[in-house]
Amino acid sequence: MKKCLYISMYLYAIVRLSQKGHLLEKALLASAAIAVLGAAVALTNQYLIQGHSFQYRSYRIFSMGIAGLGDFNNPIPSGIYFGAIATLLFSWTCTTLLKPWQLILSALGVCTLLLYVLMTGSRGPQLATAIALLSACLIIRSKQTKFFLMLGILIAIIGMYLFQDTFFDINNDSTLNGRVPIWLASLKHISESVWFGRGVDYKMTIPWKGTYFLYAHNYYLQSVVYYGLTGFALFAGIVGSTIILIKKHWQKRLVKVSFFLLVYGMSCMLTEVSRLIIIPDEVWLIFWLPVGLVIGAKYKSYPSEDKASGK
Repeated sequence: MKKCLYISMYLYAIVRLSQKGHLLEKALLASAAIAVLGAAVALTNQYLIQGHSFQYRSYRIFSMGIAGLGDFNNPIPSGIYFGAIATLLFSWTCTTLLKPWQLILSALGVCTLLLYVLMTGSRGPQLATAIALLSACLIIRSKQTKFFLMLGILIAIIGMYLFQDTFFDINNDSTLNGRVPIWLASLKHISESVWFGRGVDYKMTIPWKGTYFLYAHNYYLQSVVYYGLTGFALFAGIVGSTIILIKKHWQKRLVKVSFFLLVYGMSCMLTEVSRLIIIPDEVWLIFWLPVGLVIGAKYKSYPSEDKASGK
């Protein structure tokens, strides 16, 4: 109940900010700018100053390396966080009419965040980021998306060339780093209590290659383990109602941003995320933030997309 109260306060704060015109948008952009600056400092310190190898997954970044600042303790949550910010900044840029220098500045910010996500070596957030950004390029028709699509293809070609020796070798794993056997084992736990689940205090122990995994590495399976099909239906209801509201208010800029954040979050949940009802966490950015943005869309002061930026 305490965690639900935190989430309710978070959603309420977002909705209240939605009543303040562009204040919410400015707050999100300020947060994105801080994240870009943090990512740039972390990459500079870890790879240029401390001299960690640029080889893919040789050193998986998760902190600035300065007095515990920006420390996520693990590269997976750091990848989720910076992937979410990259999606937010990218989708905002694609739906906003910007001056050339603003577009270049935003593109540099997105590239910095994407480089950080790449160097975390976290393939779940990497795939989710690629899906979200590609979705934005295909759905939003504007000069910005064409620019980003060409830039993305160029960066992808360069990246594949530079990291080809390690990237393809590491990712050539039919078990998806153990995810497939973990998912299959999770189905056995689900079968023991299909309708109402095992409860949020239930802990799985799934062995794989000498390691024990405590959750399904797939939120959809994990939610059924905890809450059963009944609880999963409630989760699906939240997602469905959010999508309906997104469709209704699609002309509003931050609603489009929320959609691509939700796409990113739902993609992340395929391989990561164990809980959504949790204390303040990077998971809030990929689910509760887009939900809150959509709830706040009914206020007239919520900014609409600039007509010149595309459909």
